[in-house]
Amino acid sequence: HKSLRTQFTELHKRVTAIDKAFNPDEMSRFRREVRDTHQEMQQVKRELTDVRQLKSAFQMQMQEMNQLKQELHRLKSEVAPTAQISKLVQKEVQKLNSEVGKNVSDFGSMKMAVASTSRDLSFFKKEIYDSGVLNPKIAWEDHPEEHPPVGTIELGQDIFAARLLV
Repeated sequence: HKSLRTQFTELHKRVTAIDKAFNPDEMSRFRREVRDTHQEMQQVKRELTDVRQLKSAFQMQMQEMNQLKQELHRLKSEVAPTAQISKLVQKEVQKLNSEVGKNVSDFGSMKMAVASTSRDLSFFKKEIYDSGVLNPKIAWEDHPEEHPPVGTIELGQDIFAARLLV
């Protein structure tokens, strides 16, 4: 393929050659056709440039679209486990609510049992204290403290160490 400029130059040379060979009316008509053709070619060239720019913009938008798709897939993969965890948490909450409901109904009977046990324990402690089992032991001295005879000196443990040193 030859460039447009080359084609136009060849066409201009032919027109110049034909201009010399043909009559003036045909030449003016032919020159108008060449000018029109040249203008059409310039228009086509501008449109081609516009198409290239649009193609470039379209490719950039496609790249952005692909990046958005990848981001969307990544977010979906992150959300999926979260949804599963949410379902598991809801199941656990329902299970705990049902257990709490059972425990609330058992609470009244347990409260009564604790009160009864507390009352029984206080009666038992009173009986033990009244019977004297837990009273502190009174220490009876079997041997009254012996008093050393008057005039004696009581020596400490250091006396033995002093004797060994002498």
